[in-house]
Amino acid sequence: MPPTLVALEYVVDDLDRALELLVDLLGFEVVDRADHPSLDAEMVTVDIGPVAVTLLHPTATGDRRALNPPACNLSQLVFTTDEPLTELTDRLAERGTGVVVDGAAMVHLSAQTTASVFGVAPALVFTSPSAGDAP
Repeated sequence: MPPTLVALEYVVDDLDRALELLVDLLGFEVVDRADHPSLDAEMVTVDIGPVAVTLLHPTATGDRRALNPPACNLSQLVFTTDEPLTELTDRLAERGTGVVVDGAAMVHLSAQTTASVFGVAPALVFTSPSAGDAP
């Protein structure tokens, strides 16, 4: 049996915007928030289901080892939802979040939205097992 993915870690330029997207808009829960034990960064772990996302934000306090920018970027996070995609799309659009419809059972956030949150543009893709609720 292959290994199971349980967490992703992502360095973000704007921690507040990342948390607004993941917690306020998408409804995920922060399960831990603390200074990183060895890096000069704040660390926030968000429970997004079977996989946790850890957000690292450089703090530049100088009391721990500097957080070097990663050489590679996360390319996409894929979520499945039982919420009708029309409701998700409407809620995100009401807050000014760019959403792109990819067909009957898939939407994703615009590259501009993810770049403004993460500093690069990983795709945040949302799929629905029900093709009848497309926006």
